[in-house]
Amino acid sequence: MLEADLNRLFEVPEDFKNNLLESKDIKIFLSYFNPLYIEIYAELIRKEAKMCLILTQPVYERMKKDYLEDLKMLVESKNVEIYVCDKIVTLKDVVTDRFCSLVLFDKKGKFDHQRLMSFDESALKWCEELFLYYKNISRRLEKL
Repeated sequence: MLEADLNRLFEVPEDFKNNLLESKDIKIFLSYFNPLYIEIYAELIRKEAKMCLILTQPVYERMKKDYLEDLKMLVESKNVEIYVCDKIVTLKDVVTDRFCSLVLFDKKGKFDHQRLMSFDESALKWCEELFLYYKNISRRLEKL
């Protein structure tokens, strides 16, 4: 478990970012929006990494309203699939060919700045199964 550094509370954790940028196959379920990730997604697109993103409806609406050009970049990228989930879900699930990361909210639905991160094969498999569950109940976003 990784605790957030209070001096960098609203930054993308460096170890997470480095591992993400070294990944070639990335699956991310997002139930909250952080604009700092847009730059990371753009770099992954430049590196031709394969990405599948599942956005909750509120995240999708926020991106459409305030980050439309960035959302278009993602939708129009040949290596990116985007899905929208209508369920109320409070987690962030990342699974790649290298590692997995899970951010859970507390019992009251509040964001907790702790992150579980693992390179263990069984953890990657579990996070992938969780991701696929949400992918199967989400709708594909083909165009805006």
